[in-house]
Amino acid sequence: MAGRSPLGTAGLRADDVMIAASDAAVVRETFKRLQPHLSHHALIMFLTMFDVSEEMRDLFWFVRDMDEPAPTNPVLQKHANAAFKLICDSCCQLDDRAAVAGMLPAMQALGGRHIKYNVRRPHLAVFRMAFLKTVAKALGSGWTEEVEGAWSRAYGRVEEMVMVGMGVR
Repeated sequence: MAGRSPLGTAGLRADDVMIAASDAAVVRETFKRLQPHLSHHALIMFLTMFDVSEEMRDLFWFVRDMDEPAPTNPVLQKHANAAFKLICDSCCQLDDRAAVAGMLPAMQALGGRHIKYNVRRPHLAVFRMAFLKTVAKALGSGWTEEVEGAWSRAYGRVEEMVMVGMGVR
């Protein structure tokens, strides 16, 4: 394809993970509704993930053996905020070739770090479910088929970049 972007690590190109401008517009528009309560949604995502899978809790040193309830754990709150914001911000930029090209090495490095924490492909499926369920709940009646499709496709592309870094593409 003419005009393809330079190779990212592992041969993944920006064009390989970009989404349609219409999907990115839907993601950006609905993300505006999440922003006022981003910290709340981030925590809900992690609590959902932990409720679904005890194994997920074991991956995070800061909740594995905690004495403090998860919702008030400051390390969990900080990590959840960073993860949720990174995913949302990344999803919002997936129609911008330059942004995606800049994102590729960082997301792949993130995957490389997470494989060292014993994160595996099945864990990513639980994380995906928790993220999409959280966004759906936050948007309420605004979670239409179109919105679900746009967020699912965007999340899938972010996940793909991370998986390349994990060596599980």
